[in-house]
Amino acid sequence: MTSSGPFGTAIEAKRLVENLLSDLRTLSTEARKKHSQVKEAAESGLVKIKNISAASNEQNLLTNIRCASAELLQPLILGCSSRNARLVQVSLQAIQKMVQHRVIESVRSRSRASAHIIVNELWHLMEAECEELRVLQTLTPLVSTELLVTGQWLAKCLVMCFRLNFAKDPIVINTASATVRQMVNCVYERVIQEDGLKGSEMPIVHQTVRVHAKAPPPTLRPCASDGYMLFHDLCLLINSEAPLWLIGIQEMTRTLGLELLESVLSSYPSIFIKHSEFAQLLKDQVCPLIIKLFAPNHKQMQIASQHPCSSNAHVSLDSISSQMPCSPERVYFPISMRLLRVIVILITLYYNLLVTECEIFLALLVKFLESDKLGWQRAIALEVLHKIVVLPELLIWFCENYDAKPNATKAINSIVSGLVAYVQLSFLRPNVSESNTKDDEQFEANIQSGSQPGFQYRGLWVPLCQNITPKKSLLLDSLEKHEAMNLPNGYSLSLTYYCINSCCQSVFEAIDSLRSRNEKKGYNEYVKNVARELYQSTYTSLLVAISLFLDASIDESVTEQLLKCFVTMTLLSCRLGHIAGRDAAYFALCKAALPPKYLVRIASASGGLNSIPESLISSNSHLEKETLSGSKVEKIESESASNQPCQIIAVSTVCPTPSLPINFYSGTVMLTAKNVQVARVLISSAQANGQDLGDCWHLVLASMQHLVWILGMTPSMQGGFRSDGETIDGTSLLTGSHSNTNVLTTAAMADVPVVAAMLNQLFDSTAKLDDVALHHVIAALCKLSSEAMTVSQNGSREPSFFPVAKLQQTGMANLARLEVFWRPVTAHLIEVSGHPYVKLREWGAQALTVLVKSALKVKTSVTESKRQQLILSPLSSMSEIEYTDVRRKQIECLVNVLQSAGQQLTSDQWPTVIETVRVVVVGKLSYDEVLVKQSYEAVALMITDFLEILPFHCIQLLVETDAKYGSQQCELNISLSALGQLWTISDFVYRKNPKLSQQESETIWLVLYNCLSELCVDVRPPVRKSACQTLLQTIAAHGSALKPTTWEHMVWKVLFPMLDKVRALTLSASTTRTDSSALGASNILIHHSRDTESKQWAETSVQTLSGIVKIFNTQRALLLSLDDFPAIWGTLLHYIEYLAASDNNEMTLAALKSFQELLLGKISSQGYEMGKRERFANPAHANYGGEELPALPEHLWIAAWKSWMIMSQTLVLTKSFEVDMPSDAAMPLSERNGGKFIPGQMHLITLLQIFIPLFERVRKKISCDDLKYGEVPSIIKGIVSVPLTTEQVPFILYTNDLTPTLEAVLNCVRIIYQDMLETGSSLRPALPDLIRLMLDFTTFAIHPPVTGYEPNKAENKGVQNMVVFAELSLRTVVEFYAGTAHFQEIVQSAVFVDIVKCLAQPMELKYQCPSQSTWKAAASAFVTVLRLGFPIARQQSRHFHTIWPVIADTLDRFLFNNSRPSCPLNADERKRHEFIDCQLIELIRTEVKIQIPLAKIIFPGYNQKIIDILNRGSISTVDSSDVFALDTYAQRAELSKVCFEALLSMSQNEEQPDIVRSTAPAHFVGGMNTIESAIDDVKGTSGNEKRRQCIASSSLGTSAISSLLVRCKEVMLSFVRDQLNAGQLRLSQERIVEMISVLHAVNTLIEGLVRHADNLNLEFYTELVNLYPTLVDCVASTKADPQVEQALITALKSYQILLLLNVRKFDKERH
Repeated sequence: MTSSGPFGTAIEAKRLVENLLSDLRTLSTEARKKHSQVKEAAESGLVKIKNISAASNEQNLLTNIRCASAELLQPLILGCSSRNARLVQVSLQAIQKMVQHRVIESVRSRSRASAHIIVNELWHLMEAECEELRVLQTLTPLVSTELLVTGQWLAKCLVMCFRLNFAKDPIVINTASATVRQMVNCVYERVIQEDGLKGSEMPIVHQTVRVHAKAPPPTLRPCASDGYMLFHDLCLLINSEAPLWLIGIQEMTRTLGLELLESVLSSYPSIFIKHSEFAQLLKDQVCPLIIKLFAPNHKQMQIASQHPCSSNAHVSLDSISSQMPCSPERVYFPISMRLLRVIVILITLYYNLLVTECEIFLALLVKFLESDKLGWQRAIALEVLHKIVVLPELLIWFCENYDAKPNATKAINSIVSGLVAYVQLSFLRPNVSESNTKDDEQFEANIQSGSQPGFQYRGLWVPLCQNITPKKSLLLDSLEKHEAMNLPNGYSLSLTYYCINSCCQSVFEAIDSLRSRNEKKGYNEYVKNVARELYQSTYTSLLVAISLFLDASIDESVTEQLLKCFVTMTLLSCRLGHIAGRDAAYFALCKAALPPKYLVRIASASGGLNSIPESLISSNSHLEKETLSGSKVEKIESESASNQPCQIIAVSTVCPTPSLPINFYSGTVMLTAKNVQVARVLISSAQANGQDLGDCWHLVLASMQHLVWILGMTPSMQGGFRSDGETIDGTSLLTGSHSNTNVLTTAAMADVPVVAAMLNQLFDSTAKLDDVALHHVIAALCKLSSEAMTVSQNGSREPSFFPVAKLQQTGMANLARLEVFWRPVTAHLIEVSGHPYVKLREWGAQALTVLVKSALKVKTSVTESKRQQLILSPLSSMSEIEYTDVRRKQIECLVNVLQSAGQQLTSDQWPTVIETVRVVVVGKLSYDEVLVKQSYEAVALMITDFLEILPFHCIQLLVETDAKYGSQQCELNISLSALGQLWTISDFVYRKNPKLSQQESETIWLVLYNCLSELCVDVRPPVRKSACQTLLQTIAAHGSALKPTTWEHMVWKVLFPMLDKVRALTLSASTTRTDSSALGASNILIHHSRDTESKQWAETSVQTLSGIVKIFNTQRALLLSLDDFPAIWGTLLHYIEYLAASDNNEMTLAALKSFQELLLGKISSQGYEMGKRERFANPAHANYGGEELPALPEHLWIAAWKSWMIMSQTLVLTKSFEVDMPSDAAMPLSERNGGKFIPGQMHLITLLQIFIPLFERVRKKISCDDLKYGEVPSIIKGIVSVPLTTEQVPFILYTNDLTPTLEAVLNCVRIIYQDMLETGSSLRPALPDLIRLMLDFTTFAIHPPVTGYEPNKAENKGVQNMVVFAELSLRTVVEFYAGTAHFQEIVQSAVFVDIVKCLAQPMELKYQCPSQSTWKAAASAFVTVLRLGFPIARQQSRHFHTIWPVIADTLDRFLFNNSRPSCPLNADERKRHEFIDCQLIELIRTEVKIQIPLAKIIFPGYNQKIIDILNRGSISTVDSSDVFALDTYAQRAELSKVCFEALLSMSQNEEQPDIVRSTAPAHFVGGMNTIESAIDDVKGTSGNEKRRQCIASSSLGTSAISSLLVRCKEVMLSFVRDQLNAGQLRLSQERIVEMISVLHAVNTLIEGLVRHADNLNLEFYTELVNLYPTLVDCVASTKADPQVEQALITALKSYQILLLLNVRKFDKERH
């Protein structure tokens, strides 16, 4: 040892010598009596010291003493071994001085030997409990001075200290405790010194290899080895295990061991960092020990690393947590406290070495915060966490090793979550959080101080303990306490509050530090990920805790600090681009800015909480769900507000939100000063972080909207806000009731301007945002506005106008970049402007128009044309809105734009401007008078001021727009003024015409004409009448200036469309009478012919069609040159056809006249005079005036012919005329077609007048089918069938003369007939149809024509004099048939049959005919037609097979008709009528008999029918029961006679075989020769035909005789019966005459039979013989009348001849 030490000086050496001499003398003195050895040794030592002192100088004195130290120690050792207290004291005192002066010889072998002797002696003293305090005092310098003791000797020294720590004397115990600490430090100070002296020689060992468990690693130097073994044994001792190096220790308190452990770890971290062996001890011994001590019920526990890099990372954290102390046993505070102190050191100093262990320790700390732990446990854990969270670098390391690693435990997240859980436990479940505390430690009395800051939540007030820092902890620093101290009230919660604050700050510093690391390439991305993960792990829990503290805060400074934390979190989220964190941070901030649960309820109802952590939405995990969605809104809100001591500054209702039920709108909410304080921070934060808010803008702006609503800050259309609330004293907010919706205190009135200014500044600052951020702001405002629209749509409450107002402000602030935001903003404002709620759409329209007017004043980089188009486009889009107030603002804005910037508008914008005003009158708002007037002002302004600068195409648009204003129905004066403006434009065009090309000129003129044509169909008669006249006159005057192609366009695009519109409007016009004002005129009287819309439109239809026809006639030469003139011609004819098919008398007649004028030119008015019958009877000679029209091609005449047929069919026939008609027309189509309208005589005459010249033109070209019965004949029949209406009847004279119409009809028929008579006429095949038409006319005498018109009582249709017409038609038919009967067309079509059938009808009716002349004429015609037709029928019998039954039936029904005359007939009339009957019988005898052979073949029953008729007519039989029989017409004696004669003549005709013999059978006398001779007698026949005729005649005779005999027998039997019944009365003369006739007939038959006795008919013979008994029976009945009796006698006598005839025949046979 050098002399440079503190004892190296001479003074120190002398002092040491003196002290040694003194101690040796004392030792010698004290040992004199009992311890001689000690005395001797002491004296020897005195001598030795003296000698050394004498022999040494000042420089080498200590060195010489050191060399003799072994000898000098001998008396001292002997003194200690004497166990004498005094000797021991003196000896130990001397030893201490030697050690202190370092005079123990330093030679290792000797010094160690000396030191070892000293240690052994001290050990013995310790065991002997002798001078324990001195022993301790000696051990300290012995260990701390140089390296006197090492290895096991050092361990022995330490063991002595530990053992003395359990001495009986408290002083010794305390001294031993201090000595242990000092000696332990000395041990590790040696290691530090050793590392410092030999640091360069330290080997780098990556793996520690221990040779023996009790020996230190061989890689360690001596001092390090001692330190290693000491640390190892300390762990063993704390773990209650036997030490390996400190042999001899029996016990050691864990508190002391943990303190020593803590001291070593905290004082010498470099040792553990430099030496991997020590680091391994931390992993193998310290950490398991701490974990075990926290789990006292588990003796052994294997710790597995959970770090992902560890090889045994398969054990989860839950397995560790499950071993944590959870038993209800009492926890020993000193041990837990010291363990936590060690954990703090391990985590804060050795985290790099203990990755997995730190993870476990953190889990233990979080576990301590659970509710089942004692209060001091949670508090001390909070103290530990406080020390951890204040270290930003430690948080970074945690994040890098835990949270940022995949599949690793989120350590930071668990720490912050634990803190949050404790806060929630403290606030929301205070009883649970204090239950365990009250068992052990009592908190101080809960006395709320008015000046002390703190927290109050739901009635629980917790004071805030101040001056809490991480360096000063109440529990962790309580080393002298055996029990946890009584903590101040609110200490744990305050500690948590500071932890949260510190954590926020540390996270900010850590992330800021990470951002500053830019040294290495590729490190930025890694740093960014770590920073994001750090924020991800902390933001949710921190925000929840901050929100809870903020809700409970009652101190402004605390609130301010918490808001700083909020600002920090929002700033970090925006910097890192953490979307979820940003949303959560701003959600929490917004929630704090509004009344309790306000935002949560709004957001949860709208589903806007999906991205927000559940813990942040509801900090109270046990809150009932009905607090968010139930009906107890008002109660919860009021309770929440009343429980908070913060000053209430405003009371209001809930801002309407579409997601909330309507019943929530009436709930009352209260706003506090703290809410406003938070709101100011929210606005400032949004302004600072606006660039990064993104979608979160919606949440922020929604919160501001609700805040503004509650504060009663209503946006003003002039900008800014106005307060609508009632101002009262703040003390009466909760007690009084107020009439206003919003109630504000005077304090709030001071905050309102501040908030308003901040909001204005916020939206003005959007000009600094980039395009994307600006779009986010706009999208958020649009979404809020949409919600407001939804609210007002329900009509339950007025919405907030905040979003629309701020949308306008945002647009105004960013006008410099118009193209960025204009489209979305204006599109939404247009949507708002179209909302049903008045105030909302007023706001939308106001904002939009203000933006438009302002935008036009700001120049941008975009081209002027595009800029103006962009600005004016939304103004034009407002035209789609159907609300008048919005459209008025639109037009007002447009007028303002025209007045202020009209001259600057580019040519591209004028179409938009014109279209904007055009839409007003073409849309649904054309009824609004104010709007129409406003918009027309714009039109007039453009025409008067801007016509010169308008492009050519815009002039056309302006013409069309002005025409629309002319057609608007709102204001008649505007319409007339618009017509005047059209002429103004036309004047301008005329003046500009020289500068226009031909195409442009024609185009503009066509536009003018087209617009005028549209006005021609205006619903108001004054407008359309004026427009129609003007248009037609203009075209007629200036039409020649147009090219043919332009004329084509004029026809197709102007004239015909006009007719289309007139047609459609006429069809849909109402027939209801209305006042004149509804028709567009003033309140004046209107003639009855124009008092309905339908009548007025009829007039327009007539005018338009007539005018167009005149145009066609005047321009026909030009029009004929057009290629598509046939199509034009056809279309015009179609319009005429349609008009003719209308149900209006005037329109139909006008159509026919127009058609006539179109074909034939101007018609003289005389042709329409009804008094001039000759014109109607012969319209071919009608006079046509005017110029001769250019000739039409033949195909156009054909088209006209087809149109005539269509019009005629539609007019007079009952089939419907199909036209398109709107579904909402005033009258169904069925009531408008031709079948319902009854045309007048003028219509029919005009129709027939057209027919004659038209037929003359087309008769060579038309098809024969047109003259078939279904075409022209049916039309003519329909004309005849048209009835007379009540209006026409007075003008028809009921005379026997025909009406002009009927005369014209017969004339038309005769003209057609004459054409058919021409040789080679193509129409002749239709001749039968023409005759059938006349037959139809004939039937009109007995059957009035079936018109198809529905009867109407109001019409009382008259009937024309059809009898004269029918009889004239009958005569015409006979005439036509007489001249054409031989035509093959007549023969083949069996017209003869049709005539007979037609004549049969009146003949069958006879006296039932309306006119008695009808059946007479029919009977006469019947005879004539039969005489004409029978010869043809004989020649071409195959076409007339159906005529015979018709003839037979007709004769039968006529001759034996049951009808009676209406009045009795006189004798002359009866004779005349009977003469007609006799004529028909004569016809049978002369003509029909000739046809019998032919009829027999074709119609087998014909002969029997004829015989029956003759038989029936030949016998005049009267019914005996008919009392009126004497006066009846049936007593036709002359007819009976004629019939009988005809019957007999048929059998007695010399020209044919006799009836009796011709029918005899071959086996009766005559045989076949008789039959052959009979056949040969038929004249004019030959061969088989003669044979057939003979057989047929014989058959007819047979039938006649048989029928006659039967009839005779019936009459005789009846006579006998009636005469017997009559008694003495005489039968009627008719019966007598009848009986006489029968008897004469029998006589005549017998005579005839006798005359032909050679060819006797056995059948007839037999019948005559059988009749004889009946004659005999009549004998008694004939006595009453001589004539009958005489006739009977004659008949009986004739039988003689009959009998003799039979005798002669037998004689001949016999011979």
